[in-house]
Amino acid sequence: MRMNRVNIALAVVCGLAVVVWMMCRDLSSDTFKGLRFTWMTVAGMAAAVALFVGQNLCMAWRFVLLSGGKLTWKAALRVTVLLEFTSAVTPSSVGGGSLTFVYLCREGMSVGRGTAIMLTSIFLDELVVCIGCLIVVAIVPHSLLFIGESVVATGTRWIFFVVLSATIAWTIFLYVAIFHKPHFMGRMIVGLFSLPFLRRWKTKMSEAADDLVVCSNELKQRGWRFLALPTLASFVVWCSRYGVAVALISAFSGAVHLLVFARQWVLWVIAMVCPSPGGSGVNEYMFSVYCAEFLNGAGTAVVLAVLWRLLTYYSYLVAGAIVIPSWLSKSSSKEQKVRLESKA
Repeated sequence: MRMNRVNIALAVVCGLAVVVWMMCRDLSSDTFKGLRFTWMTVAGMAAAVALFVGQNLCMAWRFVLLSGGKLTWKAALRVTVLLEFTSAVTPSSVGGGSLTFVYLCREGMSVGRGTAIMLTSIFLDELVVCIGCLIVVAIVPHSLLFIGESVVATGTRWIFFVVLSATIAWTIFLYVAIFHKPHFMGRMIVGLFSLPFLRRWKTKMSEAADDLVVCSNELKQRGWRFLALPTLASFVVWCSRYGVAVALISAFSGAVHLLVFARQWVLWVIAMVCPSPGGSGVNEYMFSVYCAEFLNGAGTAVVLAVLWRLLTYYSYLVAGAIVIPSWLSKSSSKEQKVRLESKA
């Protein structure tokens, strides 16, 4: 647990450091005077909380669906919290999805079923992100999506399209590997990591190749219709995730800004390559920059950036700190019981 504590501390320090810097730069004595609390404020804040709750419920629902009902809602919610907590304390480029298998197996899923759920969840998330980003890029003018034609906007645009291209390539690879050529892709992975400078990761990649075959066999047994509801749940998860920002800004601007929703796709794609835990620092700054024009000054944007991260980031740190001790205790009890039964 030591590394977890280090990562949590690093995530909190990074986020708070940027928040303090933005507050010192943009907040003034008139910032809070400009905030007006109306019925729209209450409705917007309530909508943000409802979207946040809905996002997590749909993530849990997807786990229940992919497990064929063998995973209870309580266990699915626990896995959801653990995954989001892991994502919050690890670099965004790493993410917590790769630990889905561990959490699911601790909840009683078999190795094959846990592997299938993990890879299918990753594929569906990547698919939704790719489709959503392509739609946004196609219908929203780039000058609005990336805030003008400045050097910063141009750099942001390049980062976005490079990361999006890599994500599309990865999604296509997962599709072919899971649904069509798991054995071929597995051999290709092992062959690639047999190269001298990649050989140190060959063992792990061999295990990943075996996981691909297990996942493919699992999904072939269930058929395409099985993925209809999990795919729908994935779309709702991501739309709810991005809708939180829209609701918060609507609460203090008095209007619903669909451009905020579109820019959220850009923000989250860029956050994928952030080296800081959970994208701390970068997300707060990007949110305030991308949303300042819809509010009464940069100071108000900073206040909302803090509220946004409190709801969508720090809440997972708190929830994880509550869930993990009991989860570890439960897991240790299960492992001890298995050892005693094996000795008997």
